[in-house]
Amino acid sequence: MRVAGILNMFTAGLVAATMLAAPAQAQFTVGDPLVARGGYDTFRGFILIAPYTFSAPAYGQAVSSVSIFDGAVGRDFTPLILASSGGGNWTITGVGTQRIVGASGLQTYDFGLTSGSNIVDANTRLGWLSGWEFGPISYTQAPVFDDNMFVYSSNALGPSTVGATFAQLGVTDRAYSIQFTTQLTTVPEPSTLALTAGGLLALVVAAQKRRRD
Repeated sequence: MRVAGILNMFTAGLVAATMLAAPAQAQFTVGDPLVARGGYDTFRGFILIAPYTFSAPAYGQAVSSVSIFDGAVGRDFTPLILASSGGGNWTITGVGTQRIVGASGLQTYDFGLTSGSNIVDANTRLGWLSGWEFGPISYTQAPVFDDNMFVYSSNALGPSTVGATFAQLGVTDRAYSIQFTTQLTTVPEPSTLALTAGGLLALVVAAQKRRRD
């Protein structure tokens, strides 16, 4: 009974703490606003890297989706996760699923990790590889000094394998209608904890019943 009582108290405390705890933020999004823009890149086979980084609360989460607005129908892109290698060099750390823009307006795709890692840390940067049909993501020329700086590199169709490192070729001050979103994966939600605690409580009750029998 002593062991059962301790387990009972532990389970009840876990349930109470779970119910009182504030839920963790489920997701974070980075990127320029998803609005109608006028232009598309005329180069192809380039990798573009957004200037944004996720804030510390997102570390440990996984990049789960990518959204675009008013993309060029029929053109393709592959979402990438990259990290700075220093000296203007970049390394691909995660590769998502290649997507073909199927319609105008708002489109959201699963990141669809195919290789590497999609977990966010302090060095994570987001980008995409354009296919041979020119730029698929709409853009506008951004005002000077607004920090919407993008770097890009070209190597035929550009590298698209984890571990590939390439040198920065240049920068362009453009704002693109593309956003990347994370999803909480490492911390159980309160409802999950509550279910776990409920299961422990059921085991304690069953153990007590067997002792009485």
